[in-house]
Amino acid sequence: MPGIFANAGFPTDQITVLNAVVALLQASVSALAGDNLCFLSMHTDPIENYRQNIYATVAPMSGRYDEDLFRGSGNAVEQSGVIVTVFSQMRLDRPDADTRMLTDETRGLLTLKKQILKALNAKQLQDGEGNNILTSVMRPINAGHPGRASEEMGTFSLAFATDFLWNLSS
Repeated sequence: MPGIFANAGFPTDQITVLNAVVALLQASVSALAGDNLCFLSMHTDPIENYRQNIYATVAPMSGRYDEDLFRGSGNAVEQSGVIVTVFSQMRLDRPDADTRMLTDETRGLLTLKKQILKALNAKQLQDGEGNNILTSVMRPINAGHPGRASEEMGTFSLAFATDFLWNLSS
């Protein structure tokens, strides 16, 4: 069975996968460029008193392990993913506030959703040495309903699969 992991991606760890997602979003979505605009979090709720008009969090999802792939090989392929949650704050007191919250050209929730889908859909992640680290390209698996986190802040979440082979040698 040595060929079973031939295209499985370079063995890695979940920290490397999560950091690669953050880096790809920062490089691909101009509204999220910068360390304080896209970052790791364990939560998908807004951060109290955070002073950015727009930001995104990347949180790990729970994972599962395929027992058939594990038997006899000692490898652990985690079928897991990330949840990208976007928070966009706009002070809107007009009757079309929801429309603007959804469709604004720079901070609208649906505008940002399309940009994130474009940035992550069918992408392979790489580690610092340029090795592919996922067992297959990223794919969207769930989209949360756009809504309001507060009167002035809209939010939505997208979940993507990021299956990878754990490096258990060190």
